[in-house]
Amino acid sequence: MQRRWRRSGPAPFTEEFGSVCAVFDPASGETHFLTELPSLLLSVIDDRAATLDTLVERLAGAAALDPQARIQLLSAMEYLVAAELVESTVPEVD
Repeated sequence: MQRRWRRSGPAPFTEEFGSVCAVFDPASGETHFLTELPSLLLSVIDDRAATLDTLVERLAGAAALDPQARIQLLSAMEYLVAAELVESTVPEVD
């Protein structure tokens, strides 16, 4: 069973400042400062629940991930969840 991520609510407003992206979340009223990887992932997350492989496909097409890259992406996703910019779910088993 693969985790899935999605964003509910209005889309965030973003502004890039070199290697940092300021993200204003209208749902919470908070501004977050993201590095490149979390910012890039956030740009392809919408209200449709997506697996990590789906998010990678949205970014780079059909690309195989090595284990280290997968760990980095999962870490960035956990950061976005902790910042309450995205929601994480695990589908239920029937």
